[in-house]
Amino acid sequence: MTTHTLDYFFEKYHFSDRDRFDTLQIFSLLSKEKQTNFVSNFDKYAMDVQQVNSDMEIEKNILIDDAVEQVKQALLKNRKQKLKEEIQQNN
Repeated sequence: MTTHTLDYFFEKYHFSDRDRFDTLQIFSLLSKEKQTNFVSNFDKYAMDVQQVNSDMEIEKNILIDDAVEQVKQALLKNRKQKLKEEIQQNN
């Protein structure tokens, strides 16, 4: 089994460079029999990789949204504090 077969699947399933690298690392450690089995079941493997990537993208977006919200709240708190100080100085 050659990496040309894997290249076909990588293209078919639009694997990222990182996923290609990781898959090739795993593949190189398998026996010939397991490599054949891996290629035979590549569709399932590809779907699992896509699901993991999708889950990671969702988690990343949640973390980014949370971070943005925290920054907004900190800016709002800071602005409120400055306005309060300005009001107290003017009285």
